[in-house]
Amino acid sequence: MQFQCSKTTITSCQLCFTLLYFSLLSTTVFAEGAKISLKGEGIKIKQGETQFQIKARMMWDYDTFDGIHNDGESGSDSELRHTRLTFKSKLNNALQAKLQIDFDQDDETTSSVETGVGDAYIQYTGWDYFWVTVGRAKEPFGLERMSSSRYITTIERSMATGAFAPGRNIGVGLSGNADNMTWAVGLYQVNEEDEEEENHNDYGITAQLTHTPWHGHNNLLHLGIAGSVRNFGGKKYQIKERAEVHTAEKIVKSAKILADKVNLFGLEAAWVKGSFSLQTEYMMAVIKAETEAEDVNYAGYYLQSSYFLTGESRSYKKGRFGKIKPNAKSGAYELLARYSVLDAVDNNAGVEATNITLGINYYMNEQARLMANYINTELSGEDSDESGNAFSFRIQYSF
Repeated sequence: MQFQCSKTTITSCQLCFTLLYFSLLSTTVFAEGAKISLKGEGIKIKQGETQFQIKARMMWDYDTFDGIHNDGESGSDSELRHTRLTFKSKLNNALQAKLQIDFDQDDETTSSVETGVGDAYIQYTGWDYFWVTVGRAKEPFGLERMSSSRYITTIERSMATGAFAPGRNIGVGLSGNADNMTWAVGLYQVNEEDEEEENHNDYGITAQLTHTPWHGHNNLLHLGIAGSVRNFGGKKYQIKERAEVHTAEKIVKSAKILADKVNLFGLEAAWVKGSFSLQTEYMMAVIKAETEAEDVNYAGYYLQSSYFLTGESRSYKKGRFGKIKPNAKSGAYELLARYSVLDAVDNNAGVEATNITLGINYYMNEQARLMANYINTELSGEDSDESGNAFSFRIQYSF
């Protein structure tokens, strides 16, 4: 097995080593009286205000698919979807840092493991009304994107989230929360890879606001809005997404556009009532063309529901959903369904994809989960209508 560093992570290496040094520095202040805890996830070392934590996660996936997912043929594949080490350091009540190192299977060869950087930031929380985050972090956009992959209901995030919600980028962000609201805004370096040119660095401003009108015991309503203004500087913009099957081909494609600016907009809502939950998001991108070509708009959405057969309820804190704690030693069972759409058609080019997902999750405990999804995909556009089916399985463990 070979290890290699992806092109998108090379620019983050100096930041990665800086934060690793910052994290390890905190361990030098511990004396013999430090408390070591193995409760929950990871290993925690704490003395006074100083704390150091190491966590890890592993996700192994297996997919089998046919039809449009694989040029009309049956196929299957497996992969290490996420293998991650997380280091958290807290020097005092106001200054902390986080570093994540990923070891994921390379998309292009099953014999290689691609190393990369997840979160890599320093955060100051000493002010009453807002926090400052400097480094590489998720841009604040979308309920599904901001939730950890450990806690999302389906194996893969929706097509709309993959196409429109920004991921992690280097930047400076401000965030805060008060009572039943959260807010975040940041300036980020937008790294876009061009197939024919080297990476280009431009900048974008992204913001999110969430509101929880009520939040009682196992009963809540979450509402949110997000937006992003991104300078593209004439680079090519194109939607290229898989239909929620990660080892299959990228089949949802739009036309290629030389974009001057890309403006993103998102709405989100979730309702939890006991063991039942309902979640939905709508996202769109408005692309301002650099040339005389017409501007284009793309959009997508999903509607998702879940129900715990064993009586649990989704946990929620500060605008995000968290881990599930089974009520009994025998574990927890969750049924799920999702309907998602990604419309990448405009100016008589591109395709539209519709997915129906049914699944079941088994939570052995707070650290281990088994997941199974069935996905039916319908693809239309460019004078063709095609379909395909897929079954996805995941074994997930975190410690």
